[in-house]
This record gives sequence, structure tokens and C-alpha cells, in this order.
Amino acid sequence: MDVGQKLLGLGQPLGALRLFDLALRIRHDPQVALLRSETLVGLGRMEEAKKDIDRFLRWQPRNGLAHYLLGRIFLNRDDYRTAEGYFRMALAQLGSEDPRRETVKAYLEFNQIYLDRDALYSRNLSAQEYVSEIQILRKQVQVHRTKILEHPDREVRGMEPYLDHLDKTFEGWLVEIAARNPEALPKPFKSQA
Repeated sequence: MDVGQKLLGLGQPLGALRLFDLALRIRHDPQVALLRSETLVGLGRMEEAKKDIDRFLRWQPRNGLAHYLLGRIFLNRDDYRTAEGYFRMALAQLGSEDPRRETVKAYLEFNQIYLDRDALYSRNLSAQEYVSEIQILRKQVQVHRTKILEHPDREVRGMEPYLDHLDKTFEGWLVEIAARNPEALPKPFKSQA
């Protein structure tokens, strides 16, 4: 297990995964199974990881790391409500000194931007109100981008392209509103368009 963790630290997840698989063939250890699941999530093999985590949770139903990983899986599925629930469970279960709490908080904030974006779809607002809400979303993206760029976890820093895409999407929405309803936008935006 230690060698697998060292390989992960060196950026060799496939090698670590092979070692975890070998270790699990020799002895079924829940901690190795959880490390394997974490590695699978990092590799984007979400469905395989979900099956392993579900089995792991039968042994340890109150494991913060397992719930965090489930949050990541549901975030990947665009199931933001379910992801939020798992991230909140993870925060409740991780110890107050656990350094992973900051990573979970970063994912919870990231997930919240998507929840707020989706909530905007179902609202019936005036053009000015939509502009105001979109500007709030853009501010959330910018604040979160600043936070994640300073985060020690490279996976958290990997949120940046998704945040850039969201920001461009929100900017596109403002341009679309401006084309249909120019008076809805504040003056500084009009001069940029």
C-alpha cells in the first residue's frame, strides 16, 4: 500500500492502481480498496469507482473520504443536488483537522455555482434581473477561480478550465441579452460589447 501511495504522489496513478489491485488479490483490505477507488476517480473511471465505494461503505458507512469521492462521481454526472449531499456528508464525517476538508469545501463551492446556474433556468425574471443574477454568477466564478489557483491540491486547481468555460457561458448569456434588450445591461458592459 505504501508503494502505491508513493506512486500516486509521483503522479503515477496507473502503476499505483496495479499495486492496489495486486494487494487486494492477496488480502481484501478496506483501506486499500478505498485508495483504489480514489485512484479510479482521479483517472475518471467513475462507474468502476462507484461500485468499489458502494462495497467499501458496507464496511465503513461513515467514511468522509468515501462520501467525498461519491460527491465527485455525482458532480461528474451533473447530478449537483446529490453531489452536494455527499460533499456535506464528507465534511460532517472528516475530522476538524483533516486537510481534505479544504478540498471538500472547494468542491462544495464549485458545485454550488452549478446549482445556482441551474436554478436560474427555472426563474421567470426581467432582463435586468437576469443580468444581475448572471453578474453574481460571474463573480462567484471569479472568486472561486482565485481561491483554487492557490489551493495545494492539483485536482482542485484542475477546476480552472471548467470555471473558464462557465465564465464564457455567462458572458455569452449577457451578449445574448444585450442583442435582444440593450437597455438591460449596465453602461460599462455596453461599451465592451
